[in-house]
Amino acid sequence: MKHFFLVLSFLAGLIACQNTETDTSTTNESELQETGGFMRVEGRDTTVAELTFDGAKVTGYYAWQPYQKDGARGIIEGQKESDNLYHITFTYMIEGNVQSDKLLYQIVDGNLFESNPLPDGPINYEALVWSDGMAAVAVSDVQSILTFAKELAPELKKNSQ
Repeated sequence: MKHFFLVLSFLAGLIACQNTETDTSTTNESELQETGGFMRVEGRDTTVAELTFDGAKVTGYYAWQPYQKDGARGIIEGQKESDNLYHITFTYMIEGNVQSDKLLYQIVDGNLFESNPLPDGPINYEALVWSDGMAAVAVSDVQSILTFAKELAPELKKNSQ
């Protein structure tokens, strides 16, 4: 029953900010893609993400923009681990350097939470530190902030391989 409410909350958040596309060659609902926008504003700092959920796969873009400073912008690629938990690789550029972190994303009540970077080896889920949540927003609300991350995507994908 608990999982039902978590899934229902997740879907409600996505419905509020989704663009839906279907593969016209099939009517199988498991082929449905859902794209959601997420945003957090802390003072003058802004963090946004655009995630596309395609079955067990998640991809997207992420931007952290602190006020009057260089931020981090990059791409997200990952896999679903459980109902509301995703194993993510975040490849990004910060201060001219390309870096990559492994994280967990969790969606609770329509909000996106990210873990601290994961260590190599087994994950101690009890020791994870989670960020303040990013609220679900319309994808159009994050488009302009993510423009630079989308432009960097080909370079970041090349450097992450």
